[in-house]
Amino acid sequence: MKTLRTIAYAMLAVTLTACSSDDNGTPAPKYINIDAQLSPVTKTTVAADGTMSFTSGDAISVYAWTGSATAAPTSASDFVVAGSTNTYDGSKWTASPQMLWKNLTTPHFFLAVYPSRDILTDKSFTLDVNNQDKCDIMSATNFGTNNAGIVATETAIPLVFNHLMAKLQVNLQFRNQWGEAGPTSVSTSVNTHTTAEIDFFTNEINATGAKSDITLPSVATTVEGYAKSYETILIPVADLKTITISIDGHDYTYTHDNNIQFQSGKTTIVNLVVGRNEITLGNLSIKGWEDYVIIGEDDPIEVTD
Repeated sequence: MKTLRTIAYAMLAVTLTACSSDDNGTPAPKYINIDAQLSPVTKTTVAADGTMSFTSGDAISVYAWTGSATAAPTSASDFVVAGSTNTYDGSKWTASPQMLWKNLTTPHFFLAVYPSRDILTDKSFTLDVNNQDKCDIMSATNFGTNNAGIVATETAIPLVFNHLMAKLQVNLQFRNQWGEAGPTSVSTSVNTHTTAEIDFFTNEINATGAKSDITLPSVATTVEGYAKSYETILIPVADLKTITISIDGHDYTYTHDNNIQFQSGKTTIVNLVVGRNEITLGNLSIKGWEDYVIIGEDDPIEVTD
């Protein structure tokens, strides 16, 4: 009888081991871990060595599903991970609720957004120029090699984020009619859309509602060679042509020859010289978030009333 009990205990131990290990005897993956990065590394603080990363306290929402990279679920119940909030503490990401693989063999597909939100119900975006970080919407996907998905692994899932919004920077010089010190009361604005709907699975952004005037926040450190600098995130649009500079209650308007294309993940820089009779501008080009579209690079455009 003792021998039979010993055999029974041994069989139970083998069964339990099989439930927690793969065929090679190593522990089977259970939890999903992520490694979130920025592309380019343009958000957050700059370390002493010049590198940048997410800031402690930043939170992203992570989604995972099975089936197909191009056929994401439409209801939360059909996701393997339905918007788990992952918070960064300066060195690692912690998920709440914890993210678990559906099984060990089915390919999974991943999507994440910053700032953290429910992308199934919260598709609306409202521009708030006083909260630039909140408006810097970013997304990341990882569908595996050739969109074949990712099978359960203990390796952290890399997620590289890209900016969805556009960015505008305006730099001003002034003619000597305001004296050597230049004008004291200056503001810069554009008339554009402030609301949009975002499809995070396709990264399509559709401006909604009427346009309104947006006053651009001033930049603390003025761009070298200019008296004033302004910068803001914008909803990507293709129908903006004018920029208004208000000086001591008087408006000076720059009108571009064609519509300026404000594209996702791109920065447009407009360099202007404001004078009594005209606003002048140089060339325009569009580059990356940190490699800019420049209007009036070496030959600023003159702006007049």
